[in-house]
Amino acid sequence: MSTPSPHASSPWHIATDTGGTFTDCHAISPDGRESRCKVLSTGYLRARLEETSGHGLRLSGLPPLPDGLLTGFQI
Repeated sequence: MSTPSPHASSPWHIATDTGGTFTDCHAISPDGRESRCKVLSTGYLRARLEETSGHGLRLSGLPPLPDGLLTGFQI
């Protein structure tokens, strides 16, 4: 996978490889930063709601995710 040029309007580029037990994730942020993580192969993310403020949420219990990855998602 080639690294996109960093532009503010560039989208996230996300690739996953789901296996029987684990899913490998590879992401490139709009500014070109690469992130990788390995999570259990389930159809959802499990997290605990720690705090709400305005239109934002603070969650705990997620695997390490790049800043901004979940921005725009709705619960």
